Amino acid sequence: MSSNHPGHLVHTTIPRGSLDVSLHTTVDESLKDLKIVHQRLEENITALSSELRLLERIYYKGKNQHRAALFWRKVIEVRRICTRISCLGAIGVVEELRYTFYDTPDPITPKILRRPWNRVPSIASCTFFMDWLSTTSQLVNQTRSCFRLAHQSFTQQIQTASFLPLGLALISILSRLDFVVAELHGIFGMQWQALQRILYIL
Repeated sequence: MSSNHPGHLVHTTIPRGSLDVSLHTTVDESLKDLKIVHQRLEENITALSSELRLLERIYYKGKNQHRAALFWRKVIEVRRICTRISCLGAIGVVEELRYTFYDTPDPITPKILRRPWNRVPSIASCTFFMDWLSTTSQLVNQTRSCFRLAHQSFTQQIQTASFLPLGLALISILSRLDFVVAELHGIFGMQWQALQRILYIL
């Protein structure tokens, strides 16, 4: 049987009854973790969006004045890669994954998640989500590398005593962004582990 998800793709699933009762606890634990993943993603994506808005204000205010400066290239890189993370649709992906544990009506509503689960994503469906997580984790690692180089550049700019308030503001935003992205790295790892547990029992 297949279940539709919010993106209107189709994921194959298998019925609860095809699993041995002794394996149901593993599914319960995975669903509990995925609920936590969803909650933490909402918190951290909101924080990411807030910091990105601050960075956007600085970017548009200073792009004409600083566009030739070396440190400004790092501002552009940080802005670009954070926008990519913000546009990943990570919350929608974990919702999509959670819906595969249920017979989903059309239209799908979050109320369905309050019911007992009655399906499990197939190996192919789990692999689909794990491939997405693998690609996403690579982007997160690239982002943290980008942040390290940007921090070096902003620090060097501060040492010149030129545009000191701007440099301090950029480092402050970068520090908070790095914290959020580190949190996302851990959250995606938790999502990966939940999928691995499901794959193990299939």
